[in-house]
Amino acid sequence: MQEQAELDKFYQTPDPWAYQKTDDDWKRRDRILGVLRKYGPYKRLLDIGAGEGWLTRSLPAREKHAIELSDVAASRFPSGVNRVFVPEGKYDLVVLTGVLYAQYDWQTMKHTALDAAKSYLLTSHIKEWEVTTFPFRVIEEQTFPYREFEQHLILYDTTTPQN
Repeated sequence: MQEQAELDKFYQTPDPWAYQKTDDDWKRRDRILGVLRKYGPYKRLLDIGAGEGWLTRSLPAREKHAIELSDVAASRFPSGVNRVFVPEGKYDLVVLTGVLYAQYDWQTMKHTALDAAKSYLLTSHIKEWEVTTFPFRVIEEQTFPYREFEQHLILYDTTTPQN
């Protein structure tokens, strides 16, 4: 499992994932925003594993909280994105993108999301690497090309258990 020191080293170079330079990442962001706008806007959101907050800045919410293990990445959060180390109550929207993978502490992130989600939970991951889903009703689901993989986007209604 990756530790903070390893992530801090990785983030020494800004935008190490090249999100801002990769068309597939802009397309993924637009798909996420398209889905979320159907059900929002949201008062409060929590982005778990936010990296530098590239996606977080665009999410449709008045109050944006983000959990990020890397101090270096979190130091680059855009204005309006507030770093938290644990959720501060319940959130209308909880977002996890690119973090529910075996190399990360996905069990803790999943538990955190389950505790913090009040209405909606969105996940978006490389389908081949995704290690878990959530026990809620799926209200939107898409699979689409992403880099050399497939991206799997799911929006859950956290007020309704999965049938």
